[in-house]
Amino acid sequence: MTANADLDRAIALAQVPGLILTTFGDMIRVPGSRQSLQEAKAGGADVRIVYSTLDALRIARDNPARPVVFLGVGFETTAPTVAAAILQAQREGLANFSVQSLHKLTPPATRAILDAGEVALHGIIGPGM
Repeated sequence: MTANADLDRAIALAQVPGLILTTFGDMIRVPGSRQSLQEAKAGGADVRIVYSTLDALRIARDNPARPVVFLGVGFETTAPTVAAAILQAQREGLANFSVQSLHKLTPPATRAILDAGEVALHGIIGPGM
């Protein structure tokens, strides 16, 4: 559900000298139009897998002289934890922490699937349902 152009921007961001890009493990091998974050990491980009936004905040605390960007992906269910991390970074004065949000809303994505033609569905289970 992440567009190549969005992923390409994240990969370009990861290649900024001194920047640390943090992301969930499921994004590391997703291909952009030319490469993945895993390939960018192999080429020298500082891409780190985190298990929560709290891990990304810890990395920002541990590296105050380096910008730390969390790649926020997912739907309505992951957005609140990312928002909480932004608020926590603000409370702590972590000026080196930021988020590249690639979050999606479920209703438009569901509508696009349903509008694509004949779809054999028996039901839809969405976030919070």
